[in-house]
Amino acid sequence: MKTEINIFHLQRLGGVPLFLHPFDDPDTLLKLDANTVIAGRYGREPRPESVTLLRNELYRLIELAVKNWISEKRFIPRFLISSLLFLVVYFFLSLVIRDPIPMIDELGGSLAASFFVYYLLSRRDSGSKAATAKRIALRERVDEIYFEHDSLVEEAEELLLRLEAEDTRQLAESLADAVEFSVTGEKERLDQLVSYLRRRFASRAYRKQEKALRKRKQRQSVKLNNKLDLPLFGVYRALKR
Repeated sequence: MKTEINIFHLQRLGGVPLFLHPFDDPDTLLKLDANTVIAGRYGREPRPESVTLLRNELYRLIELAVKNWISEKRFIPRFLISSLLFLVVYFFLSLVIRDPIPMIDELGGSLAASFFVYYLLSRRDSGSKAATAKRIALRERVDEIYFEHDSLVEEAEELLLRLEAEDTRQLAESLADAVEFSVTGEKERLDQLVSYLRRRFASRAYRKQEKALRKRKQRQSVKLNNKLDLPLFGVYRALKR
């Protein structure tokens, strides 16, 4: 059964591209397989250079994910080898080389040797066949990404551009009065978009702003935190309803 993961492209005011996807989570990347389809969705077609930047960012995330994956997978062998080397070097320095300050030189030399071997083993594991195969497989999944127009993204994009064009007072009114949003896309796709945005707005500052908007009474002014991405936050509040 095919599983679809969507990457959403929203074009912001001034043509600035915004890509929303779940691949900041290494586990999501590492679980990609032949049964997973990665689809790009846009309202206004992204520029080729923007898509290139996205692919490069995903390649970077793949490198980090594979590095962490192989590091966890090979941790115990590396740890045991480094620990054994620590003991060997420690006893060698203690019994063979005499020095006026016992233990200090032995501990220093043993730790240095074990850390150096651990580092070399980590480098070797990063270039191992397992890591290389995983890296290639994930990059192939990224290379297969295609983009197509989506009505849901187009509506979300139009709302974002509208909110970005408003001044602070109008934006406060729009957010407090619950901006309208008509959904014409698939529910599963909408849920994915909302989940991506939810992670962006999980901080305490956004929760505090949400609370202020909910408690706002009629004709009462709302104080907005201009350090936050309030237009995109408004899109998120409209979508999740």
